Order: sequence, then C-alpha cells, then structure tokens
Amino acid sequence: MQRAIDGKGLRYSDQSSDGWVGETVAEVLDLDATTDRRRIKKMIETWLRTGALVKGEKPGPQRKPVVTVEVGEWASE
Repeated sequence: MQRAIDGKGLRYSDQSSDGWVGETVAEVLDLDATTDRRRIKKMIETWLRTGALVKGEKPGPQRKPVVTVEVGEWASE
C-alpha cells in the first residue's frame, strides 16, 4: 500500500473530488471505494495511528492547503 501511495499527494478527505487516498486503497485491495468506504476509512486511520502513513499538506485548487496522506515509516518486508 505504501508503494501505491508514495509521492502522489493523495487527499485525506473522502469528500474530495480529486484523488481521495481511499480510491487507491480500494484499487490495490480490490475493494469498491463507494460500498467499502467505511472499511477503507478504518484501514487508513489504523495506518495513520501506527505511523505507516502520515498526514501532510499541499496547495489546493484555490491555493488553500489541503490535507494529504503520505508514507510515514516504511514497513519492513
């Protein structure tokens, strides 16, 4: 999952119309981003809590900062 998310600046908010991180999670894990939304959000929160993912920021469409999800501490293989 970290490789799929790394460097893409995907958005934390599931209300985002441009690049919610949960869409990538759904694609990698073969889930549906709409029907499995609650499950995906729980996974993201777990990864954030463990440090595998961290929140970041980038400029949004109106130059206001938006919260993104970035790779935190890389999981060992």
